[in-house]
Amino acid sequence: MALNLANRISLLRLALVPIFVASLLKYTQAGEEIYRALALAIFLLAVVSDFIDGYVARVKNQKTILGTFLDPLGDKFLLNSAIIILSLSTSGLQRLPIWLTVAVISRDAVIVVGFLLVHLIHGHIEIIPSNIGKAAAVSQMVLVIWVLCGVPAPYIMWKITGFLTIVSGLSYAYRGAKLFGENAS
Repeated sequence: MALNLANRISLLRLALVPIFVASLLKYTQAGEEIYRALALAIFLLAVVSDFIDGYVARVKNQKTILGTFLDPLGDKFLLNSAIIILSLSTSGLQRLPIWLTVAVISRDAVIVVGFLLVHLIHGHIEIIPSNIGKAAAVSQMVLVIWVLCGVPAPYIMWKITGFLTIVSGLSYAYRGAKLFGENAS
């Protein structure tokens, strides 16, 4: 089976994650600005690729089962690694609060565990991201870019991102509970 363009772009984003992580960790250790700039450039490329692969999949009718897994997997690896590193960072960057990191990781854990449980019970499940989930992901991307650019006082972005992340996590949990309830009747 040949990979379509949308899936190749998703795979590229997954391949960028370790390079991004290495660059950001090198910056946090050495404090050399070239590594921060490189991490920012890689992150921006990965974010742009996220929008491009979705656009290509819709416009060229290249939606595949593989793509429904690769796309969110790339997002989760990229965003979670960035948020974890930025919450532990001792570099010149603004450190993200631990509560936000816990919210992001908890939300994604709820989504993954919920997906697995629903899949085990129902067999097949269609992955349909909610609008609030998309908004949470975009706010997380903006927050990481904000911090990597060194924009001061990211506190308002912390609150927006935290709110959207928590609300989307609750929304996904509700959707999953509803599916379990339907299965019980």
